[in-house]
This record gives sequence, structure tokens and C-alpha cells, in this order.
Amino acid sequence: MNAIFSQTFYDSHAQKYQNIYVIDEKPSGPLENIVKKIQSPKLSQFKTNDSCSKSCVYAIYNPHNPQELLCLEDISILFNFLLSNNYTIETLLTHMMNQSKVEFKKNFVCFIKYTAM
Repeated sequence: MNAIFSQTFYDSHAQKYQNIYVIDEKPSGPLENIVKKIQSPKLSQFKTNDSCSKSCVYAIYNPHNPQELLCLEDISILFNFLLSNNYTIETLLTHMMNQSKVEFKKNFVCFIKYTAM
């Protein structure tokens, strides 16, 4: 099972901020092909990234354009990809966590589970 989050990311090439999807660890199944470990640049000059373990994230890329990060407004692309490729969105667990007092460091979106065929 994996957790998907959103986080703000500064694209230094386009020189703009965007909200992207990240996943807690390298996933199994077809999602693995559109997830890449990237270094998340500092959002503020006052915050420091001590190591790659703190500053690197598994970012989800657009399955229709693998060079482009998947942005928050592309949630239908993300969910269509997941459902078309044998992933289950764990709605009960996601709902339970959203209702709990557990606070994630990133913006929690949902839990997913891959079922190999």
C-alpha cells in the first residue's frame, strides 16, 4: 500500500511554483514507470535540505507526457491511470485518516493498493 500526497514544488526551469503529486515510496506495478525520484528544491532560503533523504521525493509524472510532472489539477488523469492499471483507491482507510487527528507533513490525498493480475 502507498500513500499519495501533494506538495508545492519550485520548477527552476520554468521559474514557477506548482503543486504536484508525490508518493511515499517507489510503487510496484505500472505506476513505477511514471514515478521518478527527484530533488525537491528549497522553497525558502531560510529552510535547509540536510540530505537527499529529506529533500528527495518520488514525484508522479503525467502518463501522457512523461517529461511533465503531474499537477494537482490533473487529478482525473491520476485516478484514471490508477483505476485502469489495477490500483484500488482505499477510500475507507483514506476517509478514516482524513477524519483522524493524525497530521501528515505533506498534504495527504489518498492511500492506494496495487493488485497484480
